[in-house]
Amino acid sequence: MYELFLDKKARLFFNLYRQLQRENRQSLEGIAKKLAISQWSVMRLIRQFQSMGLHLRLGIDILRQEGRLYLLTLEDFDERQLFFRLMEKSLVLQLLQLLWQHPNFTVADLAKAVFQSPPTIRRALREIQPLLAQYQLDIKLGQPPLLRGSEAEIRFFYLHLQFLTAGVEFQLNQQKILEEWQKAAIKRDRQGLRVKEDWFDRNQVQGMLSLPEYRFSGKGFDFLWQQLSGLETIWIPSLLEELLPKEWLRNQKDGGKEIYLEFYRLHLLAWLFSGNLALSLAPLPDRPQGNQLLEKLFHQHLPGYQLLLDKHPELPYCHELIFSKYQQQTQVHWLSFPLIE
Repeated sequence: MYELFLDKKARLFFNLYRQLQRENRQSLEGIAKKLAISQWSVMRLIRQFQSMGLHLRLGIDILRQEGRLYLLTLEDFDERQLFFRLMEKSLVLQLLQLLWQHPNFTVADLAKAVFQSPPTIRRALREIQPLLAQYQLDIKLGQPPLLRGSEAEIRFFYLHLQFLTAGVEFQLNQQKILEEWQKAAIKRDRQGLRVKEDWFDRNQVQGMLSLPEYRFSGKGFDFLWQQLSGLETIWIPSLLEELLPKEWLRNQKDGGKEIYLEFYRLHLLAWLFSGNLALSLAPLPDRPQGNQLLEKLFHQHLPGYQLLLDKHPELPYCHELIFSKYQQQTQVHWLSFPLIE
């Protein structure tokens, strides 16, 4: 879904990479048919990528030999870095960043800022609508603001976007990224674009997560992001800790505290925001169906879990992603934007 951030040629090259990642040494003819372009266009994509020098910087190359294409990668190659480099000059990304900083920009203002025609701007904004819909956002090409939706969802989307554009170094720079996001959020506050205090059902969240009652000032909303991104510890007790079977946690560091906190963050995000939460977690090679025992426990003992499941049917999949990663003793990082097909 995040491939919609890429311009057409970058998106084709990334799809070419993904095709060879699934099955290496495919015929040039077969790859061209899968991408719905000519064999000549496939080779031009590869040559353009090589001419930019990205294959040397990122540790990835695609070679042709006897009519077949070979994907070569170094051991430290990171797919997220490839995606980030392909996205750097994305027109859609430029437009979204302008709308974050200048929410009252019109199509004409955007066209002037990026030296493109208004029809090109409209086309680019329409193409990103399926991704925006994952966050319950929409583009209205009339009077500003062009980006429509609740202010909380808009800020949720832009925090994700800033983590994505940070590339693979996002975890090291997480505090700095959040600070930059907060500066822009303060500017939006001054423009009258504030998060409404009643933007979520407090009673439901309180019943499931023991979230204390407090008012969402600008500072309070920023602190919420500190918690959800892991910069601040979530210390609030909830029923989740009591429900997780102890044998699952026995071999985990700190008695399984980290996995408990990841489930807590997942459910807090689910209550507060719309959209597909699986986009925030690294995918597994084989899509799991969810852990039946865990789902049974949640259905029986977590107040309002069915309401949460109705809002986010992807939750069982997300639970299994978290659990499986910890089984493999791999740290789960939230808001890291791994790529989902």
